[in-house]
Amino acid sequence: RMMLRGAAKASGAKAAVRCFSSAAGAASGVLHICGTAEYNKLGFGDSQDREAPVPIPALEATPIAHVACGKYHSAAVAADGSVYAWGLEASGQLGLGSRRTKAHTPALVEALSGAGVTQLSCGSYHTLARTAEGEVYSWGFGGSFFSGAGGLGHGDRQ
Repeated sequence: RMMLRGAAKASGAKAAVRCFSSAAGAASGVLHICGTAEYNKLGFGDSQDREAPVPIPALEATPIAHVACGKYHSAAVAADGSVYAWGLEASGQLGLGSRRTKAHTPALVEALSGAGVTQLSCGSYHTLARTAEGEVYSWGFGGSFFSGAGGLGHGDRQ
């Protein structure tokens, strides 16, 4: 059991915890995040680690309904179903249409606009999104460095 130092207990709060980073959204929808800032996965646009949860300025005016933390990136679903991602885009895991770049602060994943995403899951090199209708979208590296392709259900590594 883990308690984030400085985080307020709130009913309806959502939390995501991954090695070296944690995020929590209060019932008010304000996203707080802490951890190591490598690869800009905290979304502040700097390399300063945060020991206590702090709101991400780029999302303070956007009510957040769900959050997920990956090894190299983080993502959030806004109350209106919009998806934001930030961190390292080494394998397309941010869904921003580029590779080998970084989104230093949260960026809108335009490919999912209007899809009605409600939940996310971030891995090391991939991201999954689930819609209110039960559809699942996946992007990023779809294989295993050890056993080949197919991990995202696309039949290849794309």
